[in-house]
Formats: sequence, structure tokens, C-alpha cells
Amino acid sequence: EADGLNGAPAPAPAPKVRTLEDDVPQISLEKELREELDGTALQQDRQSQRVRGFQDRLQETMELKKKVEDMFVMELEGLGEKLKSEVEQEELRVVSIERLISKFAGALDQKREAVERDAELLAQMQSTQGLVREAAIKSMMDKAIGDKASLVDVENDLIDKMEDCISQLGAELEESNARFTK
Repeated sequence: EADGLNGAPAPAPAPKVRTLEDDVPQISLEKELREELDGTALQQDRQSQRVRGFQDRLQETMELKKKVEDMFVMELEGLGEKLKSEVEQEELRVVSIERLISKFAGALDQKREAVERDAELLAQMQSTQGLVREAAIKSMMDKAIGDKASLVDVENDLIDKMEDCISQLGAELEESNARFTK
């Protein structure tokens, strides 16, 4: 282009020299961006640490839960075995009680028959006592009748006790059977 004065081309403007002041806004912006990025990175690191902490605690909690569940399973298995053993023992007890009741009932029937025979014999002894006239024989007869009457009384007491035992065994049997229904 021509300079309007002499027709010579206008000198090129001198390149503008950049000074530190020219770069301050750019440096300041870069610094702010860097600080913001550093802050964001720091927040992300903290967030990551918190997430890792939560994950670690969650893992520990899950491991603890697994241990507790395993303990419950072991305890339940142990209780199951113990219960099974107790049921088997109770079944044996029931069989034993039933046998005992049966033996007592048989013995009670025999005892009743024996007492009935002894009572009949006592009645016969008492009826024949009046026929005896000799004093020595009458004295022996009185003693024998007294002894037989005493024996019948003892055997009747024994029958009562055997009946009580059978009743108690029956109650125990009902209790054992009630346990099975639970």
C-alpha cells in the first residue's frame, strides 16, 4: 500500500513485544484452572477413599454376616443332633415305661389273686375256729388267724402302692407322649 505522502509503501508496524503483563490474564486463568483441577482431583481422591472405605466396611460386614450365619448353622446342626438324641432317649423311655406298666399290671393281677385266696383262707380259718374246742389248738388258731389277717392287710397296702405306681407311670407316659406331639 502506498503511504499517501510519498507513494512509498508504509512501513510495517513494528511487532508488538509481549510483556509479562500481557500474559498475566492467561497465567491467572491457567492457575485458576490448575487449582480447580487440583481441587477436583483432590475431591475425587477423597471420594474414592470414602468409597473404598465403604467397600472395605461392607466387605467386613459381609464377612461378619457370613461368620454369624455359619455359627447359626453349626448351632442349629448341633441342636438338631441333640434333639434327635433326646427324641431317641424319650422313645426308649416310653418303651421302658410301657414295659414297666405291663409288668406291674401283671404282678398286680397276681397279687390280687393271692390276696383273694388269702382272704378266703382267712374266712375259712375264722369259720372253723368256732369248731375248735381244745385251748392249745384254739390259741394257735387265734395266732394264725391274726397273722393271716395282718398279711392280708399288708398285701392290700401293697396293692394300693402298686396301683399308685401304675398311675404315676401312666402320667409319665402321657407326659412323654405329649412331648412327641409338640
